[in-house]
Amino acid sequence: MKIDVKINEIVLYHHENYDGSGYPDGLIGKEIPFLARITRILDSFETLTDQRRYQPGVSKSKAIDILQRNSHLYDPDLLECFGKMLDSKECSNGIDIY
Repeated sequence: MKIDVKINEIVLYHHENYDGSGYPDGLIGKEIPFLARITRILDSFETLTDQRRYQPGVSKSKAIDILQRNSHLYDPDLLECFGKMLDSKECSNGIDIY
């Protein structure tokens, strides 16, 4: 897969949910640009683990648990790979990003 990096697409679509319930355009699944799907996971994870003035961050394992409970929002293959990477396991579920 060749990745054509368009920063504006990442910014615009990183709040799209894999099940189509996100915004701004209600894109579903692979309609969402690849890097926006990755950014969706990373943004959610960072929000959960970051220490905020109004909310303490959670542990990495708790954040992954929360993401997995809400897995309908994320690309399932990318979410699985992200979890394995955090566990320092090789991502071997067939994702080819190049």
